[in-house]
Amino acid sequence: MNLARCYEAMNKPEEALRLYKSIEIDFSTLCRKPPGGVKFYRSMGAVLFRLGRLEDAIEAFEKAVSVQRMQRKTAIKAQTLTSTIASIYERMGNMEKSLEKRQEAWKILLEADQGNCSNSMSAGGCLIKLAATHKAMGNQQLSLETLQKALGIYLLNEGEFPSSNTVARLYCRIGDLQVEMGRIEQGKESYNLAIDVYRRGGMSDDHATLFSLIGKADSIHIL
Repeated sequence: MNLARCYEAMNKPEEALRLYKSIEIDFSTLCRKPPGGVKFYRSMGAVLFRLGRLEDAIEAFEKAVSVQRMQRKTAIKAQTLTSTIASIYERMGNMEKSLEKRQEAWKILLEADQGNCSNSMSAGGCLIKLAATHKAMGNQQLSLETLQKALGIYLLNEGEFPSSNTVARLYCRIGDLQVEMGRIEQGKESYNLAIDVYRRGGMSDDHATLFSLIGKADSIHIL
């Protein structure tokens, strides 16, 4: 396995893949899993992806996910790899499978975290990606509801007076969707909440976004 990684570092993915395949065959003959388990299949999947063999990459990543989900301490990490699989399906143009994997990633996270969503970054990020997939498939309502759920998780962790750029950007994305859906007053309210969060956080390094939001909120009076 170390030699395969050396080939990867030397920009020789074909040689690396040949070794990974050889190791996998040798160990399957012995009815054993390759050394490294998750790392082995994740590395093989990365090489396959690099070579443009997307379906084979998905298969390797799925094997890594199955190993992760069997081990409690790594179960939560399985959602990250499942999300990667969703992105590959999206790249292949298979939005139905991408959506299926986004939903699976969320389910894995809930099971691993026992429904608490205590890791707001993982939970929120997972839902934001799911919302983007819903929108790409033309389901604005589900996208909006999913973004609002993500926002709720971040607000639960930040308290009554949130000040992070992430929360502000979520309000902005929610506002954009609401305006697209013709819910103008709701969109205006979301933009103004985003402005409040940016100001509360000292505007951070995102002055341009703040001024853009003020422009959006003001323009709604003209609509």
